[in-house]
Amino acid sequence: MKLIVIRHGQTKHNAHGRLQGQRSNESLNLDGANEVRVALEKISEHRPLVLYSSPLKRARETADIIAKEFGLSVTERNELMERDFGSLTGLTWNEVANMGHTKLRELDKSFAYDYRQFGGENVDNVRSRIKKLLKDFSVIHTDETIACVTHGGIIRILYDVLEVEQPETTANASVHVFEIENFHSKNPFNLIKKI
Repeated sequence: MKLIVIRHGQTKHNAHGRLQGQRSNESLNLDGANEVRVALEKISEHRPLVLYSSPLKRARETADIIAKEFGLSVTERNELMERDFGSLTGLTWNEVANMGHTKLRELDKSFAYDYRQFGGENVDNVRSRIKKLLKDFSVIHTDETIACVTHGGIIRILYDVLEVEQPETTANASVHVFEIENFHSKNPFNLIKKI
């Protein structure tokens, strides 16, 4: 299975460094829509047959641009939604630190986060839903090229689950391509290569 993963284009919150998560449902800004149109060239190198998206507006609008270009329909999957920051949604990391939570950003970067005290989710919740999604895809889409539009935190978890070195950035409208083989072992996903 070839898996093309696209981060949604920029939103106003992205531009201002604010946490979005599941509870923010902003549209793309003008720059974000333009970023997605630029990314179409890289996506076209792989010609996806199927397109999935997070149901959040910024992802769905990104997916709609891609769908129009390639003549695809969009299937929403809740597993592709960004991690839930709970009541921290809409804040900047500096504002979070000023509330006395100075280590949260570092915990987030090191996959040790737990936002349940703020009504959100922890890293194990997120990792579990991504593993479930990959298992579903590996059964449904054997030997197919599929695309998913999702969020920065989910892309980072995907790299972690597939045991691939993290990229320096998961910029808005960035495109990440993996070839994955399912071999039904303890870790059921064998990354053939990161393209």
